[in-house]
Amino acid sequence: MEFWASAEVFKPAYAALAHCRRLFEEHLNKALAESGLAALKGEFRYVPIVMPPEMAVNCPPRSELRRNEGDGVYCCAAQLDYDIFVAGSFEQRMAEYTRGILKEASQIAGLGASPDQIKEFEELVIAARFLITEQAGATSGTPPVGADLSFMDGNPLSQLAEDAGPEELRAALIASRATFAAARAAGKTKAPDAFIDYFFGKLEEAIRVLDECGDVDAAYDVITNIEIPGLPKSN
Repeated sequence: MEFWASAEVFKPAYAALAHCRRLFEEHLNKALAESGLAALKGEFRYVPIVMPPEMAVNCPPRSELRRNEGDGVYCCAAQLDYDIFVAGSFEQRMAEYTRGILKEASQIAGLGASPDQIKEFEELVIAARFLITEQAGATSGTPPVGADLSFMDGNPLSQLAEDAGPEELRAALIASRATFAAARAAGKTKAPDAFIDYFFGKLEEAIRVLDECGDVDAAYDVITNIEIPGLPKSN
């Protein structure tokens, strides 16, 4: 599978968005070529919509699967936060850029991707973001994993609104799993591998709860009621 990107963008946000696109497209395509997705035929075409609110109402999201183009194309046309690309930090821009992809990553099932390939794609997207922000000298958004389980600034779960629905929570769980996987691969975590494996298992369990019944409270219970000998219970 290949990744291709463009955008529908209002001029004041163009330069910042184009910078994110150039860096991300290069990193992700290199990673895809070396991954289990290399044999998957098709293209993830990302054309985010970045407009001020008064203009965005006339440019609704319009993602679609196009089977009649070559080996198949999933066109992801998600709306992104215009203000972030005008006034946000580089890290915030990269996080917002990848948010639109992660929200619809599961749609590559329409190109023939297996559940494992979808999971790998999500993790590659977060890993690319992590590496780009690290190389740019920005704060990566991935804090070291220490002895407690509090969700520190930068963790996708910590950025959820209190009234987040099942889809928002599921996306944050996936992003969190991928963020910690990237940090672990880069040697940025402090916790033992056994702990990280356990935490990943809890994230997977919470995702399963959402997939099976859509119960946000039950999913939160899975990830907050974690008790490990020698570690405090998370709040």
